[in-house]
Amino acid sequence: MIIYIHGFASAGEGEKPKNLREVFGDTHRVISPTLPVDPFEAIKMLKHLVRENAEAAKFYDERIIVAGTSLGGFYALYLATVFDLPALLINPATNPAESLKSRIGTHTNYKTGEEFELTSEHIKRFAELKTKIDDTEKTYADIKVLLGTNDDVLDINTSKEYLKYSETFEYDTDHRFAIFNEVIRENEKLQRIFTD
Repeated sequence: MIIYIHGFASAGEGEKPKNLREVFGDTHRVISPTLPVDPFEAIKMLKHLVRENAEAAKFYDERIIVAGTSLGGFYALYLATVFDLPALLINPATNPAESLKSRIGTHTNYKTGEEFELTSEHIKRFAELKTKIDDTEKTYADIKVLLGTNDDVLDINTSKEYLKYSETFEYDTDHRFAIFNEVIRENEKLQRIFTD
């Protein structure tokens, strides 16, 4: 089972979960929830999803894999750390308390059109969640990272340093990582996270 986690100001269903279904749908269910803005509420929902599906995964002899883009990559890393899950992080925001600090205010979700507020309290909560990741021993053997060398939103060098215990793949693409479908079809090393 794959839990795909969307990025900031986005929603659950989009191209990447669709791509995951096309490539791995024969062997994995793909769940892609739309998360609340509040980081604690988002993590609560995601933890519930993991726990709710853990027994079924054991019964069917499958594992839960988390994948996420940008802010979703941060949430996927958190779940991988807490539950010891394999993960695929796509241009992950490794420190959203820092990268989103300048975006406090009103935003429009570009998929749903709904307005929402990013607050200073949300920023504090991102920092708290990061502390949980930081306080966990870094092995990250089962975490793969996709980085776009032309990321126009996040500094990939910061991600590379923070995730240095993970296997990283760099591609000539931007923050949206529009070549995701092609990459997961062609990169055999990356596919092992879904097939091992």
